[in-house]
Amino acid sequence: MNQLMLAAIDDNSVTVLVILGCIAITIVAMATVYYHQKNKLREKTKQEIAAYVAEGSMTPEDAERIINAGKALHE
Repeated sequence: MNQLMLAAIDDNSVTVLVILGCIAITIVAMATVYYHQKNKLREKTKQEIAAYVAEGSMTPEDAERIINAGKALHE
């Protein structure tokens, strides 16, 4: 049975599978980097807004509105 299955898999099939595997790994890696950067920038924005509130140049209500802006669109 194993010899029959191995005979059915030729070099071209293996090459295609390897290429598809590499593409899949690349897509997963790029998505991971994208979401990491997105979350990092979101946290930086929250920290900057908190600094504005702490120095008194922005009210907590305004900060809350800015942070919550667009959440309904992205959920």
